[in-house]
Amino acid sequence: MKKKINKSPLYLLDKFSVHDIKQWENIKNQVLEYYWNVYSVLAHQRAQVFDDLKKLFILNSQPYEFEDWQRVVTYAFTLNPLSAIGSIASPPGGRFNIGDIDESKFSKFPALYLAEDRKTAYMEKFGLSEDQKLRGVTAPELTLSETEPISIVSISGKLDAIFDVENKKALMEFVSITKGFKIPKKISEMAKHYKIEAQSVITNVDALYNSLLDPNWRRFPQQADTPSNSQIFGQIIESAGLQGILYKSKKTGKKCLAIFPKNFEGSQCAIELQGVIPPEVTNRRMDSASWMRFIQ
Repeated sequence: MKKKINKSPLYLLDKFSVHDIKQWENIKNQVLEYYWNVYSVLAHQRAQVFDDLKKLFILNSQPYEFEDWQRVVTYAFTLNPLSAIGSIASPPGGRFNIGDIDESKFSKFPALYLAEDRKTAYMEKFGLSEDQKLRGVTAPELTLSETEPISIVSISGKLDAIFDVENKKALMEFVSITKGFKIPKKISEMAKHYKIEAQSVITNVDALYNSLLDPNWRRFPQQADTPSNSQIFGQIIESAGLQGILYKSKKTGKKCLAIFPKNFEGSQCAIELQGVIPPEVTNRRMDSASWMRFIQ
């Protein structure tokens, strides 16, 4: 006698055709075309005032010392926690550095990210605190890293020149240089034609500040294949030779640092691991003589 099989109800999850797939591809290409055109026209205008912007950041830079700040690293970098390779290996990069979006279009450059306390370092890495859940899901689960061990290390250091994002006077000077940028009408009409939210030029300090600390900065490199405003901002500062950007976490209000290792060359800067360090960790200090070890 045959065993009776209980059949589960069938559900049609989705229905689409080759035409639908082609249509989706066209929409994607239209979005990328629009954002690339916006980026290109503004990049051309930035190039005309690039030296002025660099000079602005140099004049508004300051030395900075910090002690026992925290950094979260994944298992792959546990034995080299000062490595900045991870910041350029993934397409988004970091808030203030360009990663592997498209190297034929955008030069990538590394950055090392720290926070003044453990909670902020963790939240900046994963988006939630260690004991927090979003709809029942933990931070590591949201980033698909729940099975990957992490290390949290303590770092102290001294930098010759950093830019503090809280310097609103300098941000005002930045806006005074860039607020005259224009997006041609034909590009704006593309957004309307493709039914895309049109981009506009930032013309005030508050908009610039919020853009730099935007929690969703990743959407541009991930969805539009172009750097975010904060990454472009970081590119200018890194090009000016400064060693870092000081900013406040939107999640905790605590201070964070984006450090640019390449600008340790010829400087008096140094950052160093603190506390008990496993003997297998041989690269414990980044300075003008050793910075290259941490980006290769």
